Amino acid sequence: MSNTEINFSLIEKIQRGGYVLYLRHAEPSSNTLSDEGKKQAKKLGTIFQKLHIPIQYPIFTSSIGRTVETGKLAFWGGENKVYENLELIRYLYKKNKNHPIKKDLIASFEKKPFQTLNTVFVGHDHCFVESMQCQDNKDHCLCYLDTVILQPKGQGNGFDFVGLITLQQFNEWNNYDKNCS
Repeated sequence: MSNTEINFSLIEKIQRGGYVLYLRHAEPSSNTLSDEGKKQAKKLGTIFQKLHIPIQYPIFTSSIGRTVETGKLAFWGGENKVYENLELIRYLYKKNKNHPIKKDLIASFEKKPFQTLNTVFVGHDHCFVESMQCQDNKDHCLCYLDTVILQPKGQGNGFDFVGLITLQQFNEWNNYDKNCS
């Protein structure tokens, strides 16, 4: 099975809902989005609508402007909520299990959304698995607007990494669908 086929199964999963979607913000220009980043965010939002990917509001973002702006542009201006600890995502893999920020992040990612919806977090670069690496920039784990899919197991039970859908894959599927019509 090709990567596109494997990852299209991920699209089918998130179309059914029940997942946590963690996105890296769109391309920035300092604290805000660049013009290209604004286009990327709007395009991803259009693709989510076209593919009927159900979203639970609010969209959670860090307090950094580029994540807030990405959330608003990509998710149709729906309600955004600043989640301060999202800016500190690097604490997720601290060795100390009882670190308060780590515990809070885990609790957020293990919380199940409404069954037919997906919870969305717009944050920063983070390696959810060791093998994760941005193809465009080897210094990062996530490229701009890469979407990590997490399966929440409920409060106190953690979460599992399910997969990754890149912005490029979303764009390819969008173009593929146009060519098939």
